[in-house]
Amino acid sequence: MGGVVRAIKKIVKKVVKAVVNVFTGFMGAFGMSMDTPEMGGGAGYEAVAQGITVNKQSNVAGIPVVYGKRKVGGTRVFVTTSGTDQKYLYVCLAVAEGEINGFTQIYINDEPQDITSFPLATNVDVPTSSKFNVNGTSRARFQFFTGTEDQSASSLLKEQSDWTDNHRLRGVAYVACRFEWVKPEHNKDTGEQTLFNPWQGIPTIQVDIEGKKVLTNYPNTGSGASLANAKDTSNDTSSYNSDFNSGFSYSTNPADCLMDYLRNPRYGKGLNDNRIDFKAFQVARAVCNLSKNFGTFTGSFLECNTHLDVSQTMFGNTKKLLQTCRGFLPYTNGKYQLKIEAGETTPENLLVIDDSKIIGPINIASEEKNNKYNSAHITFSNEQKNYEPDTAIYVANGTNGTQDHLGTDGEALVLTMSSPGITNRERALTYAEYMVERSRKQLQVSLRATSEAQQLVAGDLVSVVHRYEHTDNATGTAKHDFLFNSVSNSEATTYTDPKKIFRVTGTKLNYDGTVDLVLIEHQNNIYDVRIQSEDRDLSIYQKYRGGGGKPIKRILPIKILPILRPIVPPAVTTQAFKLDRFVYHNPTTNAKTAGIKVAIDTANHTTNTFTVKMIYRLHIGSQHEDFETPYTDARANFYTSFQGKAIPFNTTVNVSAYEVQANGNRQLIASGRSNSGSFASYMNITTSQDPASVSGGGI
Repeated sequence: MGGVVRAIKKIVKKVVKAVVNVFTGFMGAFGMSMDTPEMGGGAGYEAVAQGITVNKQSNVAGIPVVYGKRKVGGTRVFVTTSGTDQKYLYVCLAVAEGEINGFTQIYINDEPQDITSFPLATNVDVPTSSKFNVNGTSRARFQFFTGTEDQSASSLLKEQSDWTDNHRLRGVAYVACRFEWVKPEHNKDTGEQTLFNPWQGIPTIQVDIEGKKVLTNYPNTGSGASLANAKDTSNDTSSYNSDFNSGFSYSTNPADCLMDYLRNPRYGKGLNDNRIDFKAFQVARAVCNLSKNFGTFTGSFLECNTHLDVSQTMFGNTKKLLQTCRGFLPYTNGKYQLKIEAGETTPENLLVIDDSKIIGPINIASEEKNNKYNSAHITFSNEQKNYEPDTAIYVANGTNGTQDHLGTDGEALVLTMSSPGITNRERALTYAEYMVERSRKQLQVSLRATSEAQQLVAGDLVSVVHRYEHTDNATGTAKHDFLFNSVSNSEATTYTDPKKIFRVTGTKLNYDGTVDLVLIEHQNNIYDVRIQSEDRDLSIYQKYRGGGGKPIKRILPIKILPILRPIVPPAVTTQAFKLDRFVYHNPTTNAKTAGIKVAIDTANHTTNTFTVKMIYRLHIGSQHEDFETPYTDARANFYTSFQGKAIPFNTTVNVSAYEVQANGNRQLIASGRSNSGSFASYMNITTSQDPASVSGGGI
């Protein structure tokens, strides 16, 4: 299981037996190996994500499992024609494993239909506004089935003899379709066609659905530390089917979806209840359900809106579900637990591993640059854009409340990945920020602890307290300091070094009862949701101006183009750049020519962070010429020629100034407002008089 954080304890027979195995986890993301589904960002994700929306024809293709809201196509499992002149085309489109919650939209050849009600096993026609309603008659009719185990056969498909009462597709959500061919008609007098056939080949059908119903009725007792679950007994071998008729409902909670996949015997692992730690899942479920303000909406902290390809490995699909909740799945004492990486509000309750419990040396490994990022591109299927692949861009450059990691690093370190379970831009931005901040502190610690650490399993949080003695340089006396120290509840999100919280990523139980622990630093202040109000300018990914405008050393391809924002004129009468005139004396030829001097007025203008050069556009009459110059705030630029000729004396020159960003975007610099309040995009200057009447100077 390469790239998966493992923790295995094994003692045989008379020695205490405990087995812990982190089946998979988000913790592998930093300091170890990226433990996310094998699906990159950008075009790679697009190719995979769009596969769920296509229509294919097969007798053996797997039926996807859909959790939450998604747009899906389907597999044509039945196609036939019937009626006079074979005018009717019948199609059965299997869309997902059932039972799903329902259908919310249908598309014919990528065109959404204005249908607001999707009753089950009932004829639904396209409205009169649809192009597939011809001459007042609907030429497309549907029936919808959510995949219950007792659903009946489609009466629409039974209109022809090949589909019978035995064709019920129990447990499969599908759409029964009938398309009517329209015979073209023409005006007898003019020959003009008056009736058109709307079909060309087999129509493509897609639907928006609310996916699988899952177990949400947890039989719990107690609360807090005394929370218990009636299913958590060593001899409870109840199965998925025993709960199927009670307690199942629609849910986007990742804990509910993961449990469904682990317990389902048809497309999942088929675990019996005695293999599931229901209490741990219930705790994780409550974390996912926490209400958070994302700016444009308020919703659950974590959601799962994804689909699983049953032809993929169970291991890969489980990782895909775990990614939706930043979770990992330790296996301890014969049960699977779900743990969510989230903030700890009561760090004083954590097990403290202090010097009395530490045996031998402490090994420390710091983070590596290859695993540290200051920017993230998260590719996801955007519900607001009809579930088309989209990319959320986050860069920690010190603006909009972010840390200036980009300035600290001096170059863009970009993480490009996908998140198949996210369908909302605000959630994707939150996830991108979390990934960047999570990568910044990856301190790893390994040590051997006494038997008190046997209670720890992979995923638990712990405090480490270690004091050391050194000599004070000023006094020469012995002094004690902390390498690591514990965190109090009052400073749960504000603590600083040497106070730290660690997460257990690996354990090994030794024959003498001691425990080898592998820990990774846990940042308690990066898990809350921070409102992000706008997209970031993408020029930062193409060139970073820090360090003299050197190119980025690490560039990853992105699909999204920058969003150009309008230039806002200044609110007061100022000058963003300054003009002056002079007479240039060429010492070689003894010739004198007119010239102008241009410079940014730094007192009145702040240059864009991403500006890499300036362009000054000189206008004389109807002609103009652009002059580029490297960017420097106070740089003065002198010009004596225009289009290959000397600038004339006593001539009016109009000057416009542009900032050029690293991606090539130009932004016009506002020179100010005139007395009338109108926006001035240029400034005028008249060159010097002929030196025959004015004493020459020069520069």
